[in-house]
Amino acid sequence: MIVPETIDFLSNVLIDNKIWINKNLGEPRLLERNVKYIAPYWLSNESDRGVNRIYHILDMTSTLDGKSYEITLGNSFNLIENWHRLDQFRRFQYVPLSEFKLRELAEGILVPAKENNKIERVRSTDLLTTKKEDRFFSEFWIGKEIKLKKYWKTYYEGFGYIEKFKSSNSYILEISFSNKPKELPLFNLEPVNKTLKAFYYHAKKTYLPITEFELEGPLYLQEVSRGSEIITWLANGFLPIFSIAFIVLTIELKLKKLQGQKLSNSLIESKIKSGKLNDDLTNEKIISHRIKNLHDRLEFLKEHHPNHYQRIVNNTPPKEIIDGLNNLVDEGINKIRFTKNPVNKLNFDKESENMEEIEL
Repeated sequence: MIVPETIDFLSNVLIDNKIWINKNLGEPRLLERNVKYIAPYWLSNESDRGVNRIYHILDMTSTLDGKSYEITLGNSFNLIENWHRLDQFRRFQYVPLSEFKLRELAEGILVPAKENNKIERVRSTDLLTTKKEDRFFSEFWIGKEIKLKKYWKTYYEGFGYIEKFKSSNSYILEISFSNKPKELPLFNLEPVNKTLKAFYYHAKKTYLPITEFELEGPLYLQEVSRGSEIITWLANGFLPIFSIAFIVLTIELKLKKLQGQKLSNSLIESKIKSGKLNDDLTNEKIISHRIKNLHDRLEFLKEHHPNHYQRIVNNTPPKEIIDGLNNLVDEGINKIRFTKNPVNKLNFDKESENMEEIEL
């Protein structure tokens, strides 16, 4: 189902995982039409106009004022190229998945549809590849046509960044992920690192005055510890502020995912009738406990870093960065640590004892 949306509702979709439909526009016939997925069609004049992401529908209820339908969103799937073929821009409409060259592999999981009897296998958080993206896909996965000269030239031309980092105070950011099998490569390292670097640059540009922004260096990958799955980055004075921003947004995204996993009232009633509620209620208690813990952590950050917290919640990052952070959450972030004070470069290995820690 395609729903026209103005950019004013962007944060509701990306952060709150909700889409609202005014009842004056009609009732979405989800069961009748076997609709399991929904996509906002962004009515923007910019390059992001159209459908760029498809969401699994978890639930549909009526709002408290009775004027709208509230649709809760689950898994989401990026499209490489925006879809623009909407018939009209005032009311929702139904479109088959085949329009997006997708098919359902399992409930809540979409994969590219068959093309020339071939199926590309991708995870739900992967970008869907097209012929236009084949070159980058081959470069990323198999090393085909990597422009080595470009990489080495850029490296040698950037020695000024190295000297700038050496002459400045540095800070540490550590992110722990759920353990990956040590016998397997770190398939996700490049997108994880690029997501952090992209968000770091955006946050610097958003939160800092131009004079401070120009003085700050980038974020650098420093260490990857297998077994513990800790990835460490180093940066200059902005890193503590960035760490708080990263933690706040990660907690908010985790909360939305957990809240989406809670049972709806209608589902609870049906399970009571079928006598299959016990296991689900146990799971509900676990989810509710995790949600409470994350809310407590947000309150802690709000209390101890009020200025940074307010600045963060007032500046929602672009969709692409939010999507990247959502993918990081899906990769299993479970702990974030950072230094609030400059590290002692002569005693670097001892700095882990002085880090602020937030478990997720």
